[in-house]
Amino acid sequence: MDRVLCAAESEARAEPLFATAGRVDRWLLVEQPGPWGPRTLPESGLAEPVVQGLAARAARLGTRTALMRRPGWLDWDPARRLVVAVDCRPGAQRMLTRTVAGPAELAALTPPWDDAPEQDSLRDDSPRDEGAAPDPRWRAEPGPLLAVCTHGRHDLCCAVRGRPVVRALQQAFPDRIVEVSHLGGHRFAPTVLVLPGGHLLGRLGPDDAVEACRAVLAGRRPAGQHYRGRGAYDREVQAALHFAADHLAGLPAGEPALDGLRLRRSVALDGDRWIVELDMPAPPATVGALPGTAAATGVTVTVGRVPGAGSGRLSCGDDPVPAPATYALLDLALTGPSAAAPAGRRRCGRL
Repeated sequence: MDRVLCAAESEARAEPLFATAGRVDRWLLVEQPGPWGPRTLPESGLAEPVVQGLAARAARLGTRTALMRRPGWLDWDPARRLVVAVDCRPGAQRMLTRTVAGPAELAALTPPWDDAPEQDSLRDDSPRDEGAAPDPRWRAEPGPLLAVCTHGRHDLCCAVRGRPVVRALQQAFPDRIVEVSHLGGHRFAPTVLVLPGGHLLGRLGPDDAVEACRAVLAGRRPAGQHYRGRGAYDREVQAALHFAADHLAGLPAGEPALDGLRLRRSVALDGDRWIVELDMPAPPATVGALPGTAAATGVTVTVGRVPGAGSGRLSCGDDPVPAPATYALLDLALTGPSAAAPAGRRRCGRL
């Protein structure tokens, strides 16, 4: 069966995995065991008024809604439906959970963000004074939560390749695993969303999924080509972070933590080139640095969007199309008072 899967084709043509995470700042995961239809929410088994109310409120707050089920979901209690709200933005990262008792409560649910309208029922239906305490039905949850796409009716790859990964992760991270509906990029299946950070992994097998997730939870990029990017950043920023991490890995201080490089700003030069400025952490005092890099406080990366190589299917049910665009490194420089030495710069040509 693997020979006809779009994920196998993507892997065979060595389609780059980095900078492929779709932009999602906030997630709302709603427990609904399934089966899930190809269109997810409209074919979830939830009543239409529930779907419309939930989707409208979430979209208004820049939140993407997905369905989830816990391993052993045949024993689930519909009167205690779990809902997970996650803000993945750097500096605002948090995860909250609550249970809802029935369709009416679910239909009125709004994600618990500070910018939610005051009259929405995340805090309940009664007016609140400004600065009122959040609805106690939402509980802070430190995480982690590992969400594995197994949405087989959206794309066969996700079920065939995702379910063995669920079983492997369940052994290593009991009670921290959920199956979820479409995450995007099923040709990179199996895909795993690591929350609350919003890091997306792909092309995992049962044998390497556990170590890859452990690396991300420890703040490191996993070994191998499994890290797709952080969805709270646009793809050109994900590409810049990828190239910067690769470059810094060769310096004495080593590769920074996944959250070690922070976006300062991203400037579009045109439709296909960006200058991305990143702040970097100071190296430990005990670690030496190459001449000219000791005072570096940031990295400036110029990336370009370039055509993908060849063609292939983006989904198992699609016809082949030209490969999606990917990103190339055009220029990279360490920035700071003494960071202009040749060791701190890498030029890679121009588009």
